[in-house]
Amino acid sequence: MDKVWTQGYPAGVNAHIDRPHSTVLDIFDDKLQAFADRQFTSNMGVSYSYAQIDSISLQIAAWIQNLGLAKGSVIAILPCRCIISMLLSAR
Repeated sequence: MDKVWTQGYPAGVNAHIDRPHSTVLDIFDDKLQAFADRQFTSNMGVSYSYAQIDSISLQIAAWIQNLGLAKGSVIAILPCRCIISMLLSAR
C-alpha cells in the first residue's frame, strides 16, 4: 500500500512507527506489570495499586469464564462511576 500522506512529512520524521504492543489489552497488561507497586486509583476512600487491579480484574474475568457461556458470547456490563466498572472493562 502506497502511503501517499507520508510524502508531506518534514525531513527527519519517520514514516514508520514500531509498535511494541499489538492490542490495547497488551498495553494495559504491560502497564499493570510496569507500575505494579504504584497507586492505580482511589475510590470512596479506598486506594488500589496496579497489582491489585490486575489481580481483581483477572478474578472477575475467571468468574465470567466459569459461568458456562459459549465462547464468543456477549455479556452486558452496566457501567457505573465506580471502581467495579473499571475492573470489568479491564479484561
